[in-house]
Amino acid sequence: MAPLPRAIPHHLHLPAGTAHTRRTPTLVAMATANGIAQFPTAAIAVALPTIHSDLDASTSQLQWTITAFTLAMSAFLIASGRLADSFGRRRVLFAGTGVFVAGSVLAAAAPNAAVLIAGCALTGLGAAGMIPTSLAVIVASYPPDQRGLPIGVWGAASAVSSAVGPLLGGALTGAIGWPAIFGFGAVVAGGLVAVALWATAESSDPQAEHRIDGTGLALAAASMTTLSLAVIQAPTWGLTSPTTLVLLVVALVLLVLFVVVERRAPAPLVDLSFFRSRNFSGATIVLFVLNFTLITALFFLPLQLQELLGSSVTEAGVQLLPLMGPMVVTLPLGGPVAQRTGPLLPIVVGVAGMAGGMVWLSSADAGVTYGGLWPAMALVGAGTGLALTPMNLAAMNAIPSRQSGAAGGVFTTLSGLGVSFGVAVGGAVFNAVQLSRTESLAGDAGVSVDAATAQSLDGLLSGAPGASQTLATFPSSQQSALTTAVREAFADGLARAYQLGAVVALVGLVLALALVRARPPADDGVPADVAGAPPTA
Repeated sequence: MAPLPRAIPHHLHLPAGTAHTRRTPTLVAMATANGIAQFPTAAIAVALPTIHSDLDASTSQLQWTITAFTLAMSAFLIASGRLADSFGRRRVLFAGTGVFVAGSVLAAAAPNAAVLIAGCALTGLGAAGMIPTSLAVIVASYPPDQRGLPIGVWGAASAVSSAVGPLLGGALTGAIGWPAIFGFGAVVAGGLVAVALWATAESSDPQAEHRIDGTGLALAAASMTTLSLAVIQAPTWGLTSPTTLVLLVVALVLLVLFVVVERRAPAPLVDLSFFRSRNFSGATIVLFVLNFTLITALFFLPLQLQELLGSSVTEAGVQLLPLMGPMVVTLPLGGPVAQRTGPLLPIVVGVAGMAGGMVWLSSADAGVTYGGLWPAMALVGAGTGLALTPMNLAAMNAIPSRQSGAAGGVFTTLSGLGVSFGVAVGGAVFNAVQLSRTESLAGDAGVSVDAATAQSLDGLLSGAPGASQTLATFPSSQQSALTTAVREAFADGLARAYQLGAVVALVGLVLALALVRARPPADDGVPADVAGAPPTA
C-alpha cells in the first residue's frame, strides 16, 4: 500500500558533484529507482485476498507482508543516506538495488506466508538503500539552479507508482498471479542498475561522518518491531496475555533507551533538538497521522472490494483509482496554497477531508455497493494530496537550512512508521471486532462458535482452505447462517478500523491547529521545489 510522503533527505544540501553529460538516462534511472522501490506496497494491497487464499495466510500474516517492508525500510533510511555520503552514492544504490532484487525473488518464490514476509522485509531493506540515494545521485548530477525539474520528476515517480501500483498489481495478479508483482519489481530494478552503471559517475561527500550510530539504529528497529508484533498479535494472544504485555514493556524500554542513547551520541541517528520547533513537531505528528489513516484505507479497501463486493483482483485494482487518482491531482495544489496562506490552512482542509472520508467509509455495512464507497475514497485521496506538500514545507522551513537534510531524514523515517503502525493498530482493531462479532452473531443465529473456531474461520470469504474446512465441520443446516455471520462480522470489523482512522485523523487535526503556525516566523531557505509524494503502501 502506497508507503510514504518524502521530504528531501539529509544529503540534499551537500555540494553537487561532477556534472554528467548523460543526465537524462541518469534522471530516468533514479526516478525509476524511487518509483519501483515503493511499488511493492502499492501493488501488493490489491493481491492480499488472493494471497489470503493461495497461502492460507491469516489476517495477521497479511499485515506483516506490508509491515515487514515498511519497518525494514524506515529503520534504515537515514543510515543508508549517511553511508552513501561517506562511501559512495552509486555504490550504495547498487547494493540497495541488489538487496531489493533478492528480496523480490524470494517473495515471488515464497511457498508460505513466513517466507513471503521475509522476502518483503528484505525488499524493504533494499528500498531503504534506493530511495534517498537515488535523489543524492540527482543532486550530484545537476548544479543547484537546474535541480528543480529533476527533483520534481523524481518525486512524481513516487506519485505515479502509488497511483498505478494497485491497477498494475491487480492486472498482474489476475493474468499471471501475485508472484508476478515481485517479479516485475525485480526486472525493473535490475534494468535500472544497468542504466545507472552506464550513465552515472560515483560521488560522495568528503566531509561526511564515517561512522553510523549503530546502537541507535538497532534500538529503533528493535523497539518498532517489538511494538508492532505486540499490537498485531494481541487479538490472537489476548490484549492482557503475558506475551503481549511483556512485548509492550520491552518496546517501551527500548524506546526509552533509544532516546537516552540519541541524546548522548556524538553522531546521533536522530537529532532530538528538531522537535523543539513547533512547526517541525506539528508537521511530523500530522504526517504520521496522515500515513496511519491512509494506509488503514488502502489496506482494508481491497479486502472489502473482493471479499464483500465480489470484485476480481483486476476489477479491485481499477476500483481503487478513486482513492489514488485525486491524490495525484491535488498533490501539486498544496504548495502554491501554502505559499499564499501559510501551511496550516491546506493541512487542516486536507486532514479534515481525510477524516470525513473515513467516517463515510465506516458507515458501510455488509450490503454496501461500490457506488457507496468510491466518493468516500475520493475524499480521502484528495485530502491526502492537499496536505502533503504543506506538511513538508512546514517541517523543513522550521529548521535552519544547514540542517535541512538531517531533518528531512527524520521526517521521511517517521512517515514510514505511520504506515507500519496504521497497518498494525488498524489490523488489531479489525481482528478483535471480527472475531468477537463472529462469535456473537453466530450465537444469535443458533450456532455455537468459540474463539478458536472464530479464528479458524478467518479467510472464509476469500475461500482460504483452512477456513472452508472448518466450515465443513458444521452441519449443512448451519453453514449458511455461519457464513452470513462471518460476512457481517467482517463488515463490522472494517467499520471499526475505518472509525479508528477517522479518530486518528481528527486527533491530528487538533494537534495541527495547536502546533503548526499559520505563518511561520521565518522561512529559512527550504527550496521551492520541495514536494511531497504519496505515502508508501
